[in-house]
Parts: sequence; C-alpha cells; structure tokens
Amino acid sequence: MPKKWVTAEQEKWLRERLPLFVESHRCKTTMVFYSEVHKEWRKNWPHRNLTNMEITAIDGNVEKAVKEIQSKTEDRVIAWFHNHNRSIVSSRGTRGTIKLDMKPRKKQPWQAYQRMTYETQWKDVIDKAYDELRAEWKPKAPGDIFNLSRFEFMNDFMRKKYEEQSPEVKAKVEEFRQQKYDLQGLSSAEKQQQ
Repeated sequence: MPKKWVTAEQEKWLRERLPLFVESHRCKTTMVFYSEVHKEWRKNWPHRNLTNMEITAIDGNVEKAVKEIQSKTEDRVIAWFHNHNRSIVSSRGTRGTIKLDMKPRKKQPWQAYQRMTYETQWKDVIDKAYDELRAEWKPKAPGDIFNLSRFEFMNDFMRKKYEEQSPEVKAKVEEFRQQKYDLQGLSSAEKQQQ
C-alpha cells in the first residue's frame, strides 16, 4: 500500500470538508472552495523545512522553493478531494469504456531508430556514457540523489542521435516505422502472410 502523504490529523481535517467540496462542486464554486481550503491548510500546517536538494533544484532560491512545495501540496489537496469523491461527484455522469480493438499509435521516428539500432550499435555506448555521467556527478553533489534514470538518459541519447542522422538514414527509419505500424494489430498468421 502506498505511503500516505497526510497525517491522521490532516486526513480528519480533509474529511470534515468533504461535504463542503460536494456542495461547491454542485454549485460550480470549487475555485472559491479550494482558495479557502488552501488558506486554512497553510495556517494549520505551514511549510516544512526544505532539504538542500529541494532548494538547489530551484536555483538555490529558498523563497521559490517554498512556493514550489506549497504549489505541490495544493495540487495534492485538490487531488485528494477528487479521489475521495469519485462515487459522489462526476464531471460527465458515466464513464466510457476502453476500446481495446483500436490500433496502437505509430512510434515516434526516434523510437523506430532506437528499435533498429539500439542492440547492435548503441547499447554499450549508452551504458558507458551513463556510468561516466553518474561517476562525474557524485563528487559534484555529495549526499544528493542522482535522479536521472538510465531509461530517461537512453531516450534522450537516442533522440539526439536520431536528429544527427542523414536524410538517407531517416528515410530508412521512416520506412521501418511505417512497416511496423502496418503490422500492428495483426495476428501472427496475418503478419507471416505480409
């Protein structure tokens, strides 16, 4: 079960305001409701002490960091009210069903390029570059957590490499991309006939 972001006292406080939220939603005055809730929240629970990482992430500006944390908390409060009223309040009345027979979207060109070249050309290069970046980063920010995942690094790397390619390579990628898209949604037997 995910860790709660509210204390028991805060959750009780939020639950006490659920009827007001429902009423404000019905009367289309949720903006007024949220404004009042946010004021009361800040009065009851002023911002917590910020970590060095949170401050440095906002250019070392403490005031900006406090506003950023406040904004995130306000977003959580809004989400809390919506998540705890799904059965009571609905913006459309009924929910649609997911269409499972839809054809998937076509991959981005850089994704097709990645599929064509990653294993044979770029995997070892990406592994090495990512490890070097992590090694360089640790002495520069001791005690801070390295937040760039290998997946994010790889995607950024592949986007850049695709952009550097010649028009001929990009044409081959587009052909591959279209071929894969045309085969999506077909059964194995239908793919073999293609």
